[in-house]
Amino acid sequence: MHGLLLTFTLIIMLSFTAASQAFEGKIYKWTDKNGKIHFSDKPPKDQSIKAEEQKIDSSKLTITSMPRSQRVTPLSEKVCQTATTNLKNTEPLYRGELVEKLAKKQITDEQFAQGLAKLDDLKRITAPDNCKNAQPDEQALLKCAAQNKDARSCIK
Repeated sequence: MHGLLLTFTLIIMLSFTAASQAFEGKIYKWTDKNGKIHFSDKPPKDQSIKAEEQKIDSSKLTITSMPRSQRVTPLSEKVCQTATTNLKNTEPLYRGELVEKLAKKQITDEQFAQGLAKLDDLKRITAPDNCKNAQPDEQALLKCAAQNKDARSCIK
């Protein structure tokens, strides 16, 4: 539903733009760290986020590259509980691994900070309401964590 609404909004926005003037600009699409899809005439300010330039035929106002709507089936209570337990048990192991790698200079300070940010994301994802309504990429992590007591292999 979210993808359909996003598509409809984009088409309406482009229609108004085309009606008022010929559209010769660029449209960028990217997904933020929370899984939210964005469209804009400017790429994201955060240059670490990869933005895709969308193809626009201004003469026909035909969008040739559109995101497909993704149907997300909520995760079961059991999967959420198991994943949450396994991720909470894995957190100290992952954190310890990061500290050890940093101490041995096997990772940079930036990589260490990114690892800690992943732990913050895990805390957000495993909150009860967030788990059941997780986005597809988050669901993949949660399903992996539900199947692995030591979920470090699931954290990418």
